[in-house]
Amino acid sequence: MTSKKQRNLSHDPAVFFSHRASGIDQSTVIMARASHDSFTESAAHHGDGRHGASLRSYLELPFVYKRLIIGCLAAAILLGWAALIVWPRKYESEAKLMLRVGRESVSLDPTATTSQTLMLQKTQEEEVVSALEMLGSRQIAEGVVDELGESSILNGSLPSEGGEPAGPTVVDRVKGLVSGAIDLVATTSGLRDEISNHEVAVRRVQGAVEIKAQKKSNVISVQASAKTPEMAQALVQQTCDTYLKQHLLTSQTAGSHDFFVQQVDAAEAHLNALTDRKSDYMKKRGIVSVEANRALLQEQLATCERELLMATGSLEQVNAEMADLRRKIADTDEEIIAERKEGSDSTWSGMRQQVYELELQEKSLAAKYTPQHRRLIETREQLDGARMIMAKLRSERVDHSMTPNPMKRRMEDDLQRSQTQVVGLQSVVLEKERQRVQLAQQVRELHDWEIELTQMDRDIESSAASLKKLVEKLEEARVIEELRNQQISNVSVFQPATFVERPASPNKRILAAGFVMLGLCSGVGLAFLREIGSDTMRTAEHVESSLRYPVLTKIPHQPRLELGNSIRRLDDAGDIRTRCRSIIGDLMLSRAQPIGEPPRGRSLGVIGIEPGCGASTLAAALAMVSSDDCGLKTILIDADGRTRSVSKAFGLQNAPGLLELSAGDAAVEQCVQQLSDSKLALLPYASPSANASDADSVDRHDPRQTIEAFQQANDLVIIDFPPASLPDQALSLAQTLDYVVVVVESEKTKVAQAQRFLNRFAGSDTEVIGIVLNKTRNYAPAMFSGA
Repeated sequence: MTSKKQRNLSHDPAVFFSHRASGIDQSTVIMARASHDSFTESAAHHGDGRHGASLRSYLELPFVYKRLIIGCLAAAILLGWAALIVWPRKYESEAKLMLRVGRESVSLDPTATTSQTLMLQKTQEEEVVSALEMLGSRQIAEGVVDELGESSILNGSLPSEGGEPAGPTVVDRVKGLVSGAIDLVATTSGLRDEISNHEVAVRRVQGAVEIKAQKKSNVISVQASAKTPEMAQALVQQTCDTYLKQHLLTSQTAGSHDFFVQQVDAAEAHLNALTDRKSDYMKKRGIVSVEANRALLQEQLATCERELLMATGSLEQVNAEMADLRRKIADTDEEIIAERKEGSDSTWSGMRQQVYELELQEKSLAAKYTPQHRRLIETREQLDGARMIMAKLRSERVDHSMTPNPMKRRMEDDLQRSQTQVVGLQSVVLEKERQRVQLAQQVRELHDWEIELTQMDRDIESSAASLKKLVEKLEEARVIEELRNQQISNVSVFQPATFVERPASPNKRILAAGFVMLGLCSGVGLAFLREIGSDTMRTAEHVESSLRYPVLTKIPHQPRLELGNSIRRLDDAGDIRTRCRSIIGDLMLSRAQPIGEPPRGRSLGVIGIEPGCGASTLAAALAMVSSDDCGLKTILIDADGRTRSVSKAFGLQNAPGLLELSAGDAAVEQCVQQLSDSKLALLPYASPSANASDADSVDRHDPRQTIEAFQQANDLVIIDFPPASLPDQALSLAQTLDYVVVVVESEKTKVAQAQRFLNRFAGSDTEVIGIVLNKTRNYAPAMFSGA
C-alpha cells in the first residue's frame, strides 16, 4: 500500500491522468476540473458567507421547534385564561369639575385684588394648581372617611340597607388573612409602626382617588377605583362634595363688605378736600383757564418776536447799504472830464510814416533771414523805439476839460438818509426786546402755576380712580356676600360621578397579549436552549465546528428517494448529480499518484455513522455519476453484510460476491457484474448460500488484495461499508483505503459518536476528505431562503 507521504508528492490532476494506463479521455479531465472548480467556488462562497448561513440557521429555529413553541404558547394561553378568571376586578368612577377663572370668578376675592392683578393665563394656572392641591389634601381625604365610614373604606364596599358593609368574598377573606399575617409579622418585628384604622382608611382614600387636569385647561378630573362600582362612585361623589364645602370656606374672606364701605367713605372725603384746594388756588391768582392764558401769552410773544425779527433784519439791511455807499463814495472821483479835444502835429505824422517804413523793412528781412540774424534784430529794435515815441506824441496831442462828479454827490445824500433810518430802527429793536422779556417772565409764572395745578389735577384723578376702584370692589364684595349666603361658587360639577358596571381592570386585551408574548418568548427561548444544548448535528456550520472536517455537500431530505428508486430516478435528480460531481472532482484533485509507480485507481470508502443515514444511496449515486458523467471506469463494492443494500438495489442477491472472490471460491467473471451501456461494474457482498460466519467476518478472507487488484484495473473503486455504530470487521478495511467519505444524518447523528469514529483515522494513511450532511430539512419559508 502506498504511504500517505508518497501520495502527497503531487497535487496536479494532469500528472495523475497522464499516468493512467486505462486511458481516461480529455473530456473526463475537463469535467472533473469543472466539478472541482464548482465545488471550490461553492465552498469558498459558503466560507465567506458563514455569517449569513448562521443567520439562516437561527431564523429556522422557530420553524424547527414549532411544536415546542406552539406548546408553550398554548400553555401560556391557558395560564392567561386562568388568570383572567381569578384576577380581582376593579371599577372606576369619574367626575369632572369646571373651574371658572377671570373677572367673573368669585374666587378672585376683592380684598386680594385691590392692587394690580396678574395676567389671566397665569392666574388660571395658579387657580387650577391650587384646586388640585386642595383636592389631593389630607383634609379632603379625612372628610371622605368621616362621611363614608372607616369600615366601608377598609372593606371596599358600601353598607347595605341595614347599615352594615357587605360581606367579603372568599378571595377577600384569603387576601385579608394573608395581609393580616404580613402586617402582624411586620409590626411585631418593628419593620412597621402600628397605626389606627382611621389612618389606614385615609391612606386608602388617598391612594384610590386620583386628581388630574390637562395642561392649559380649567377642567379637573376626579377619578377613583374600588372593588365595586357603587364604592367607586361614592368615593368620587364624596370627594367633590367635600371639596366644594372647603372651597367656599377658604376661597372667600369674611368682612370684605364692611371694609370696603369704610374705604369708600375715606376716599370720598379726600377727593373733596383736593377739589376745594384747587378752586382756592385759581381764585387767588385770577386763573380762569391755564390753556387760555397760555394761548394769549404765546400769541403776544409770537407777535413781539416777529416784529423784533423784522426790525433787526431791516437794521442789518440799512447797515449793509451804508457800508456799500461808503465804499462806492471812496472809489468815485471828485471831478470828471467834461470835454476832450485832439489837435494836429507834423512830428507825429512823420513818426508815423517812419514806423510804417520800419514795419515793411521788418517783414522783408523776416522773410529772408532767421530770427537770430543781426539785421533783423536791429530792425525790430528800431521799430519798438519808434512805436514808443509815437505813443508819447499821441498823448500830448489831446486837451481835457474837468467838472465836479454829480453821482458822488447823490451817493453822499443817500448815506445821510440811511444814517437817520438806522437811528429809528435801533430804538424799535430796544423796545421789542423789552416787551419780549416781559412776556417771557409772564410765561414762566404761568408755567409754575400750571405745574402746581397739574399736580393738583393728578392728585384729584388718582383719588377719583381709587374711589372708583373701591366702589367697584364694594359692589363685588356685596355680590360675594350674597353668593356666600346662597352657597354659590365658581366651581361647577358638569359631570357627576359616573356609575360604570364594566370593570376597568384587568385589561383583558393587554393581559392576553402579555401571556401570548410570554408563551412566544418562552417557546423561542427554550428552542434556543435546546439548539445550544443539542448533542446532534443539524447544520453544516455545526458539523464543521464540531468535527473539524469540511462539509463536502448537503443533500436535502427526500422521503421517496430510497436506494432502489434513486438508481432508477437518478436522471431526474439533477441536484444530487451536481453534488456528486462536486465530490468526485474534489476526490480527483486532492492527491495524485507519484510519478514512476505503476498506474492504479483510487479507492473510496463511504461510511455512515449510524444505520439509515443514506451511505449506501450516496455510494451508488457516486458510482453512477463517476461512470456516466465523469467517464471513469468505476466499480462499486458492497461491503455491508448486514443490509446488503447495494446488492438488493441492483438485483444481485443471488450472485457471488466479495466473500467468495476473496476466499477464492469464485472467479472475477462470476462475481463482477458489468452494467450495460456504462463503465460501472458491481461487486455484491456474497451469495445467499454463503455461511453466516463468513457473512459476519470479512477479515478472515482478507479482501485487501482483491481491492488492490480492482484498483489496478479501474479508475475508481467505491466501497459501501456498514454503519460505524454497528460492530463489524469490515470497518477495519476502511483504514487501508485511499479516501473515506463520512455520511452523517441531519438532526440524528450525535457529535460524540462521529468524533469517536473520526479519531480512528488520525494515525492511518487513509484521508477523510470530508463530511456529507444528508437528509437536511429546510424549515424556513421561502422568504428566508436567501437569508
